[in-house]
Amino acid sequence: MITDIIRNPAGLGVLTPEGALGFFSADNVFVVDEEMTSALRAHNLAFLAAYSGSTDGARFRVGAVGKTSMKRDWGLVSLFLEESILRDLYPVSGPVNTGLTLFQRRNQEKSLYRGIELLLEYRNMEYPDASVYCPVLFDRGVTLGEYPGLSECVTPVNAGSPALDVLNLVAEIPIDRRATVVFSALKERIYSTVIHKELRRPGRLEVMQDLHRPQPPGVVTDAVYADVQRRGTGEITLTSQGLDQLYASHPVELLSEWAETTYPLDASRLREFVQFRDVALTTLALIASKAVLYTAPPGAHLLERGKSDPWNLYLLEGSITLTPAEGATLVVEGHSVSARSPVAFLRPRKYSVTALTKVTFLLIHDEILAFVGARG
Repeated sequence: MITDIIRNPAGLGVLTPEGALGFFSADNVFVVDEEMTSALRAHNLAFLAAYSGSTDGARFRVGAVGKTSMKRDWGLVSLFLEESILRDLYPVSGPVNTGLTLFQRRNQEKSLYRGIELLLEYRNMEYPDASVYCPVLFDRGVTLGEYPGLSECVTPVNAGSPALDVLNLVAEIPIDRRATVVFSALKERIYSTVIHKELRRPGRLEVMQDLHRPQPPGVVTDAVYADVQRRGTGEITLTSQGLDQLYASHPVELLSEWAETTYPLDASRLREFVQFRDVALTTLALIASKAVLYTAPPGAHLLERGKSDPWNLYLLEGSITLTPAEGATLVVEGHSVSARSPVAFLRPRKYSVTALTKVTFLLIHDEILAFVGARG
């Protein structure tokens, strides 16, 4: 069982042999996510069938979770990354068929939560909206010694210990077809329940707040975070006066004459969104008191593809459509899993956003998100 390997798996995403997706609660009880399971069961079953019938299981995995060969700073359980994943996360120049570098080897073993964080935040520069890694746990009942790509992490001490697959649920989907609302929502769910940056002690390495981008070929660095690009500087003062100054210096320029400002916003509504779930209620009340809240009718153009404005749109009520330059139009409905994160948040924007029904939405500035993400 997963709890026999991971003492406290709260928040971790799990795929069952029946194709269900679920998460462990705070008291370590596994709960099936019915909405996610309904949306992805057919995909999950096909994925598992392909995985079980493949002679190259590493194509479906990002790694395995198991006992460490010796006690680490984070404890006795680690996430061991497959070689192909290390080459993605820490690219270097040279032929791909050569052995891993010392730097890559040093990063093959991670704490479980740090490893999941890296995978969730990794982006493909050519397809920045695509889900490159969507890591979920899967229990095949195997031992750590049964993973060929992890041989250098395995010793007689831990070779016979039980292990879990960490599967990449989007591994069999072409990269140019992975930018779907349902996988984005699943990643956000995993991220929001696993990663709690505000609880980390100061003085340790800072974590990413936006996109983890690979280094250009030929560039090698031990500074894992050297290539991080932050959207907001976090230099505002989160006070009533500070927010007034922020809004005055960055006026909202919506793309539709139909938008109508409405207020006030109940601070508890912010709890629906993943970025605000762990923020103190007093801080939420301050943000809500200055929030820019709008309603707009069907057909109103809310966001334009290609723009890089500093505002993040959170859908409260109604339905919207997201239209990319190429590919199918997506629909997001208020109160759904897909609406728990800002809409079309990558910059420059990859989607044009239009109201399908009458909508109510909230605009939050990048600097506010940067402050909340950095300081909780």
